[in-house]
Formats: sequence, structure tokens, C-alpha cells
Amino acid sequence: MSRPFEAIALALRKVYARPLTDLALFFEACAALAEARVLLALVPFRRLAARFGSEGSEGPETLSPKEDMTAKRIRWAVSAAARRLPWPSLCLAQAMAATHMCRRRKLGYTLYFGVGTDSGRPGERHFHAWVRSGSCFLTGGDGRSHFQVLNTFESPAGPARKA
Repeated sequence: MSRPFEAIALALRKVYARPLTDLALFFEACAALAEARVLLALVPFRRLAARFGSEGSEGPETLSPKEDMTAKRIRWAVSAAARRLPWPSLCLAQAMAATHMCRRRKLGYTLYFGVGTDSGRPGERHFHAWVRSGSCFLTGGDGRSHFQVLNTFESPAGPARKA
């Protein structure tokens, strides 16, 4: 067996070794990433933004222990699926997949959009999207410190939980 196929087989063995509930979550993340890719290719961003939630607000920074565990499982599933799909799943597609999975579980989230500059290339801007649920960064959290937040979107479930 050639090296690329060995690497793919090893990666899939790691996924298939997980509990059945995680496997289902992994395949849900694969489908959500595929849907995000199609939507990003076909739908204007302003129409997509209407699905993100309440503009300009943030969700709570604490979750119940059960919700925190759900958020961490979503983080794992989106990350694992993004690494194993045959197409690139960049930050916005991952953020869209994570928010979709949170909405299905009525789990509050905040979607962030940020801009940063490359110090090696003055004037060149880079954009980034990341998602937080409670104190858990589901996607893109590692790179967030290099970006200035432009806008936030709170989940549709978020305001109901505050009441």
C-alpha cells in the first residue's frame, strides 16, 4: 500500500475506533461542511448572514457541564471531518458547520468575524471566522488573537437562555 493510502487508512481507523455517537457526529460534521461549501459557492454572503443569528451580540461565556461536553464533541467532530475531507474546509466553512450543529442541539454560540494584517506584507488584509460556545472555542480559536473583531452573531438560542 502506498504512503498516502496508509495515512488515510490510519486516520479513518482512528475515527472508526470512537464510540458510535461520536461516529454519527463525525458524519454529521462531514455533511455540514459539504453543505457550507455549496452555500458559500452559490449564495451571496448577505443572505448567508441572515442564518447566523443576532448581529452585534455575544452569547453567554458559561455553559452547563452537559452543554460544555456537547460543545467539545462538536469541536472534535468539525475538526476531524475538516482534516479528512477531500476538499479544503477553511475557517468560514468550519464556522458554518459548527453553528449548524449547535443550532440543531439548541446550544448557544457566538460567531466572530475578524480582520488582521500580515506584518510581512503591509496593507494586505486577512479575514478569519471562529465560533465560541460558552468558554469553548469550537473552530478557529487558536488564531483569533491575531485578528480584530469586525462583527459577531449570537445564536438564535442565545437570547432565550439569558431570560
